[in-house]
Amino acid sequence: MFKDYYSILGIPENATPEQIKAAYRMQALKWHPDKNPDRDTTEQMKDINEAYSILSNADTRARYDKEYQSYQYANPKNSSKQTSASEDNDYDIQDDQLRQDIKKARMAAEEYVKEFYANLKKDSANAAKGALDGAKPYLVVALVMTLIGILFAAFHSISSSSAEAPEPVVQTPDLKQQEESLPDGWTKYSAGSSFQISVPSTVELRGEEDEYSKSLKSLNLTQNDDNIIFQQKGLSRREKTALDQYCRIMIQYLKGSYGDFMKATDTETLDSEWKGVLDELVEGCIGPAARLMGSYTYKWSTINGAKCIQIDYRRTGNNFDPSIPVVCRIAIFQNNNEMVKLVLSYREKESSIWKDDFDRVFNSFKWI
Repeated sequence: MFKDYYSILGIPENATPEQIKAAYRMQALKWHPDKNPDRDTTEQMKDINEAYSILSNADTRARYDKEYQSYQYANPKNSSKQTSASEDNDYDIQDDQLRQDIKKARMAAEEYVKEFYANLKKDSANAAKGALDGAKPYLVVALVMTLIGILFAAFHSISSSSAEAPEPVVQTPDLKQQEESLPDGWTKYSAGSSFQISVPSTVELRGEEDEYSKSLKSLNLTQNDDNIIFQQKGLSRREKTALDQYCRIMIQYLKGSYGDFMKATDTETLDSEWKGVLDELVEGCIGPAARLMGSYTYKWSTINGAKCIQIDYRRTGNNFDPSIPVVCRIAIFQNNNEMVKLVLSYREKESSIWKDDFDRVFNSFKWI
């Protein structure tokens, strides 16, 4: 049976990679077992992960698209409507390589869903192994989702731009430590000519070759490669004191064309349409392995002359553990052709260690 992956994710055939990610995230939330307590959504979860695995890879998507055209030609009735994954069809896949691609994608999806359900039943101790610090690379959106694509789409739907331009892309600028002296052992970093931020001595910049990163690689887990990440000092060497704590400063940078985003000093009313976008943003940052505790607050803030959307909330620990709440802040900074998503998080019980310093980190952000 040939599956219509575009229909499964609810996207058009010309969907961009960002739209594919966003659609996958939305489907993952829709079919999450926590949101479907009275039905078994195992097969739906397998299907959306299988679809995402194929469509998120340029090579497998190209092979699939070529076969998809033949499928539509052989099944014209399907070209005018969306078909479900379970709808019977007798189309036989011609491309042997694609057949292998799909077989591998299905096996990976089944493995992921099996592990996902197992993790739901385990206590939060499993998180110490890093199992929920990320997801397998081809399924990264399932557990650590960036929402940048949705945010960009929202900006253009709320204040639409008539001229077509290349979509912004996520970039990872090199952070350069500044020689400037700061109090209390703080360090200032600059990301090229884009922005700068300062961090306390209690955190460290995650490196690709440190012990913690290697342990993630050995488990075939993502390191959130499109983010700049600061973590509790000593985690890179897997020191016990660091493993017993949790904090993250995550920075994602998006570069586009002039006018893609609002000016650094501009604001607009955060109306019901914006509220919908912020709902999606918060849910995406929380991921399917945790739950929002209470409600979140949002407002415009001014940091060093730049406006940002500030979102504050509390979530459960991994595996929905309410006994270890995590305090989170998301800040969205825009500057004409660039945008930064800054995420700060730490365990509430460790507020005495992180709260004041993380407030200072937030207030140190500055466009260059």
